[in-house]
Amino acid sequence: MSGPIVMLPVGAKGVDYVHPAVNHTPQWMVENGYSFACRYVARTSRIGKIVTSAEVHQLHAAGIAVLLTYEGSANDVFGGAQAGAAHGAFAKSFAQKLGYPLGLPVFAAADTDVTSSNLGQAVAYMRAFHDAVHPYTLGIYGDTLLLAALADLSPVGWEPQARSWSPKEPTGTVHIQQQALNKEASVDANLVLVSVPAWLVQ
Repeated sequence: MSGPIVMLPVGAKGVDYVHPAVNHTPQWMVENGYSFACRYVARTSRIGKIVTSAEVHQLHAAGIAVLLTYEGSANDVFGGAQAGAAHGAFAKSFAQKLGYPLGLPVFAAADTDVTSSNLGQAVAYMRAFHDAVHPYTLGIYGDTLLLAALADLSPVGWEPQARSWSPKEPTGTVHIQQQALNKEASVDANLVLVSVPAWLVQ
């Protein structure tokens, strides 16, 4: 076996999705040119959102690399430092139990429009998440305003498809960019703009 860390090259395509389904199996991903999957960590889920070790094994067996994202709800990020610390600690523990290699990015999701009026709460959340999730690297799923405000932390940036949330053009802070929904399989497509590490045991 080789790995467990690979570098996703510029131009690599990936998917993110809420739960595994018949129409976007690992084999379907391979056949459609996807080489990585972003999957979710959360405390609870009623819809199968949380990634499992069995799913990771299936993805790896097909040659699909994995990245992890913490998201309980779209408004997590407005919980400030207290929420960021709690969520970062949970995400770290979950990732370790899953076998996710240390040093890889664990994304915290800001799946909402961050504006000047709520930026302070979002920044406090992400800074606390960063400290709690260490030695994993901070990844941020969020708009370019938030990414720019946290540039000193050198986060791995993942920009949502909702470009109206982003007042700035993508820069070096955006490593992965979410593309349009692939309606055939009900997954969001993603494109690597700056090479990033991911988990793949081969």
